[in-house]
Amino acid sequence: MTQYLSDREQLIALWRDAFGDSREDVEAFLKNLFSKENYFYKKIGQSVVSQTFTLPVRLYSVEKVFKGWYFCCAATDKASRGKGYMGELITLVKQTADEKGLDFVALIPASRSLFGFYSRFGFEEFFFCDSVGVSGKKTSVNGAGIHFDFVKTNDADELFKLQNAAITANGQTDGTVLKSKKIFSYLIDDAGLSGYDIYTVRRGKESLGYIFYDPKEGLVREALLKENRADVLADFAEEIARKDITVRSKARSFENPKGMIYTTNPLVKRLKIGFPFINNMLES
Repeated sequence: MTQYLSDREQLIALWRDAFGDSREDVEAFLKNLFSKENYFYKKIGQSVVSQTFTLPVRLYSVEKVFKGWYFCCAATDKASRGKGYMGELITLVKQTADEKGLDFVALIPASRSLFGFYSRFGFEEFFFCDSVGVSGKKTSVNGAGIHFDFVKTNDADELFKLQNAAITANGQTDGTVLKSKKIFSYLIDDAGLSGYDIYTVRRGKESLGYIFYDPKEGLVREALLKENRADVLADFAEEIARKDITVRSKARSFENPKGMIYTTNPLVKRLKIGFPFINNMLES
């Protein structure tokens, strides 16, 4: 028990030193997402000097839903950087994923410079994201007079069901990374700690999807809807944000890479032509 507690404290300290997060932020991750099987670390003596985590995720396509890992929160102690320890962990993650028969490992680099680093280990640009401005002023986008309701939620089961319903109903979601219930539970805790809000979108009795919104930044971190309706976001900007907002959305070109993938599956690689989408996940 003493060794476990010691390693846990090292895990938290290494995370906080690398990312500047509060202890509460790290504890929220550990509570919702940590498992010993998905924690990869390097120890020198009794000290954890490098670590990373993987989360089970799925990659949607109309033909098949692929199973894989999301690689995140990679950190190395400052005194141990440049010695290849993270490279060892990345290689181990890939080998373990292949042994388990997983189709891919995905990640979002924490900075543009890290795209080159991860490419050395067989990752390639795969996910793309655009930022679109939406006016908060009254517009005529919703000319049909359709009314949408935006209701705050902290229900992970509801969000998981909305994701699955929206992803199959929307015709432009091939290559989208799907979150687990546990990831939604973490995001709910993270929303409370970070000050952003989660809304479900309703039209009468019908649930259309959800919106993750950061009011401080005026940023829609994620919006997943059954239908690609500009009027939903226009109404949200007017009624909820009450100002101009920026929306992270599925890209229409390869100009803005957001994430990377390691895969040997040709069916997964083929999805790249549709501008695959990943967002609102922990970075590496």
